[in-house]
Amino acid sequence: MPLIIDRIKELVIKHLDAGLDAAEQQELNTWMSQSKINKEAIQEFLDDKSLQKGIGDLYKTKERIWQKLEQTVDERKIVSIKRKIWQWAVAAAIITGITVSGYFIFPDNSKHDNANTQANTEHLQNNIKPGSYKAKLVLADGTEIVLDSATLGKLAQQGNAAVVNQDGKLVYIPGAAGDEEVYNTVMTARGETYSLVLADKSKVWLNAASSIKFPASFIGNERRVEITGEAYFEVAKDAEKRFIVSAKGITTEVFGTHFNINTYNNEFATRVTLLEGNIQVNKNNVQSGQQAVVNDNGHLEITSNIDLEQVVAWKNGEFQFGDKTDIKTAMRQVERWYDIDVEYRGTFNSHIGGSISRTASLPKILKMLEKTGVVKFEIQDKRIIVISGQ
Repeated sequence: MPLIIDRIKELVIKHLDAGLDAAEQQELNTWMSQSKINKEAIQEFLDDKSLQKGIGDLYKTKERIWQKLEQTVDERKIVSIKRKIWQWAVAAAIITGITVSGYFIFPDNSKHDNANTQANTEHLQNNIKPGSYKAKLVLADGTEIVLDSATLGKLAQQGNAAVVNQDGKLVYIPGAAGDEEVYNTVMTARGETYSLVLADKSKVWLNAASSIKFPASFIGNERRVEITGEAYFEVAKDAEKRFIVSAKGITTEVFGTHFNINTYNNEFATRVTLLEGNIQVNKNNVQSGQQAVVNDNGHLEITSNIDLEQVVAWKNGEFQFGDKTDIKTAMRQVERWYDIDVEYRGTFNSHIGGSISRTASLPKILKMLEKTGVVKFEIQDKRIIVISGQ
């Protein structure tokens, strides 16, 4: 059996890489025809784009490790080791749906849980659903407006700006120039996310349990906003008006760029990640692809080689965990998105990696994490008990 599996994984890897010749394709087809399980496993793997993306993400993660090893290990040896590990990872993904050592790779539409898996995960059944596209707008006079799919059209007039829910986004449309800044706040609770367009046409995405306070129209020589939680910005360029984001005593200055700020209180450090352009964080220059990390004592460190896709995965509707993601960091993301409370039992020293859609139900997320072998879970209403699996 191991020899057969080795050959099948070899064929699948070649299919994804350079393609199969006629004889190899026939060999794979023959194996698939031997049973319904064989056929469904291979077809789902080859046809499902999200699973292929998961394999790609795993490959990129491993690549970073190999790049470091290649600096000190003979090239021929590292290529041989690399090929064996990568083939093993793909085989694990095909046969079991996971890789061990804390990696999981699953599409959101998996349909092939067997009877044993269902029996073993009954303890994870509940009706907790993923978060939704929703927020609350607080106007200058304290009036609160719930923002969801039902609140469309013009919502208010704030100063000289019309506040409109347009195509699912909150949009501020400035009118004639004014001389008074009127401040609004948009906030999301746990289990909510939302996006808006400011009066200068800058775009903002809010993650769960976050807020942004901003003027309905920008007056003077700067554009200043305040945030809590996490937000992604695409700032409109305006050479005459610098854009300033304040968060937990940290100041980020830009003129036009794309960046992410994670300033949750329970993340132990504020992280400002630059995807495009140039910014200054507390007067320190940050270049594209870098991240400024500011701890609770105010110490700032700028790091490079950041996995930008992982940083903004939340904005793109995914959970994406890198090779150094510990269980508690991952669960803080789950906690905010599913509006749950988490309790830990045991010692947690392991890391996980992989990606899955944020539209997946909570039980499905937990099942995926359990299959890494690193943790187990119990659900008690809206409280999740995380138990060390080691």
